[in-house]
Amino acid sequence: MILLEASSNVLIIPVTILLVIGFISACLFFLFQKRKSRMLQQQLVKEHTEQEILRSQIKARDHVINDLYKALDDHICQLTLVKINMNLLAGNGLDAANEQRLEDTKNRIKEAISAIRMLDKTLNRLYQQAE
Repeated sequence: MILLEASSNVLIIPVTILLVIGFISACLFFLFQKRKSRMLQQQLVKEHTEQEILRSQIKARDHVINDLYKALDDHICQLTLVKINMNLLAGNGLDAANEQRLEDTKNRIKEAISAIRMLDKTLNRLYQQAE
């Protein structure tokens, strides 16, 4: 009987130790899984935030580009009207000095219109490349 009790105690202690080690292992496993899950969730939130920032930047860029297009078109129209009015003035007859000034001004307007059109084309090409 004493031998049986001694052998039972010998088995109970290792089994208890194994159960405690198993419990601690299971707790650590679940703790690390929870930490891993939390880190993945934080990564997803970070990626979502970065995507939202990128969308906002693209939207702002598109808005600026559209405003630039409108401004360029307005300036081209205004310069074209000035050029037409100057051509009408030239038809009314001016003295030689004013005729020369008018021609110089018309040439500058032509250059400005050309420069604005080149800017417009460059902007358009850059916008298409960015998409």
